[in-house]
Amino acid sequence: MELKQLTHSPAPELWVAETTDEELPPIPDKDAIRAWLDAADRNPRLAASSTPPPGMGAGHYQRLQLDLVTGEFGFYCANWPQEEATRTRERGTASLIPSWNDWKFVPTQLYWVIDSGVIQLPYLNAAQGNALARRLLPLAEQLATNLQPVPGTDEWDWTAAAVRAAYEIERQVQRDPSDFRGKTAVDMGDAVAALPEIVDPGWAFKGDEDLDWDAGWLTRRLGVHSHGVLPTLLGVTPAESHRFEVVGTRAWLYGYRQRRARERTVTDVSRWFQRPGRAIEGRVSPDLDEAGLQQLAEAEERAAAEEDVALVGNTLDALRAERDRARAVIVEQLLPEQGEAREKAIKQAAAARALVKATLLQINGWGDPRYDNNAELGRAARMSRQAVDQLFDADDNDDDEKASAA
Repeated sequence: MELKQLTHSPAPELWVAETTDEELPPIPDKDAIRAWLDAADRNPRLAASSTPPPGMGAGHYQRLQLDLVTGEFGFYCANWPQEEATRTRERGTASLIPSWNDWKFVPTQLYWVIDSGVIQLPYLNAAQGNALARRLLPLAEQLATNLQPVPGTDEWDWTAAAVRAAYEIERQVQRDPSDFRGKTAVDMGDAVAALPEIVDPGWAFKGDEDLDWDAGWLTRRLGVHSHGVLPTLLGVTPAESHRFEVVGTRAWLYGYRQRRARERTVTDVSRWFQRPGRAIEGRVSPDLDEAGLQQLAEAEERAAAEEDVALVGNTLDALRAERDRARAVIVEQLLPEQGEAREKAIKQAAAARALVKATLLQINGWGDPRYDNNAELGRAARMSRQAVDQLFDADDNDDDEKASAA
């Protein structure tokens, strides 16, 4: 499944997209597979001389899938017969819910692999899969309704409540739900309230790219690596602290930056230069020095302030990058375009000189008094009279040497 980021509000209502047995691949015959394996254990040569029953490698091909765009939540099966035939395996072996390193954004689709195909939990048919989806629909709704927007963007982030719902769905699709333990999710806002010193005032001035990096770092640093006493301050027991994770870091950071800007609109420099009339292309000369770049950066920041915009990120770096791009274009033109044009021009000039020389020598060879004015011949050939004289003298000398040699 291709992972795409959710860039608009989740579907306002979720519903179970039911399926039928006719729409699903056949359920592997576990009895036939078990019988073949038992026979192969008794006779090892059987494994090499016979074809195993279909579905031997089907694995955990069943799952629940949630589409946050359409609102569909339902039972889904990978096409294991086709995968066996083509010797490909496209389905994942683990559920596609963000791990501790990926809670920083919300994908459009999520799925939970059902731990079916074992004695404790046989493969489900369509009716059983639909029933499971209907039973867990309230949890999917809790997940969707508890997502939070990232301030100043059209993107979404997680909350502890949404993460807990995701983990509970994961637990419910295990062969033994009592044996599954998800992580303890905590909202970034609660983490800051418990330990205010984790706040970096510099977040108020960082651009989107840097803030996104910090969001991922905070999720890892405050969660898996447990920031000192933070789990204890939040009431997380020592037994749970190694499964402790802080989520919603990106939404909190963007909100913190917006609150520090007060009434002004926070805008990353990259988005500022995408505004009509503020396009950076063509406004930054490749010949501009650092002082000129600094003046231009200050002018852009003044223009932003006049519009009550709080620019974040490094304006000077953005302008410097555009100057570098403009310089690179010139260099690229020099190498393949201007260099080739120069080489072609040199060859054309040499050919033109050779043609003019041959024509002048031909005229000189006639000895026709009507064409013995070297000054006029020079003007016609775009040469000086002296150059024509030298050409003819050199030609006469060549003729004298050839006569002497003969």
